[in-house]
Amino acid sequence: MIPETPMKIYDLFFWAAAFFLLGVLAASFVKSFALAAAGVLAAALLFAVLSFVFEKKNFFAFSFLIFFAFAGFSHYHFYSAARSGYEITFDKRAVFEGVVVSDPDRGGDYQKFILPVLYRKLYKNRIICYIFILKLVLCQ
Repeated sequence: MIPETPMKIYDLFFWAAAFFLLGVLAASFVKSFALAAAGVLAAALLFAVLSFVFEKKNFFAFSFLIFFAFAGFSHYHFYSAARSGYEITFDKRAVFEGVVVSDPDRGGDYQKFILPVLYRKLYKNRIICYIFILKLVLCQ
């Protein structure tokens, strides 16, 4: 029997990233933290048992690397919760109230200014407005 070599550092990083992305994928289907934690613990226990049954060191490394899946799951949900109130909805009329705080930057066919929003719960801090000047040329 060929002796098993320990997992190389580049393999550890690959599998950590793969499990992290697997956790992000699972987060799009599963919304419960308790269910995700139970699944990760069950998978870690499965990899630990497989490492002792088949005497493979790599399976034992997988029992620790599977926790990166829970990190990906948590990252997905915390990021989406942090960004949930700041998405601009399209195809809806919106009214912005504020005071122009910067000198308008005038270009050849546009004007740009910064408008801090007074109603900050809907939008994050400020809105950068671009006003384009359209020139229509009619040909006869």
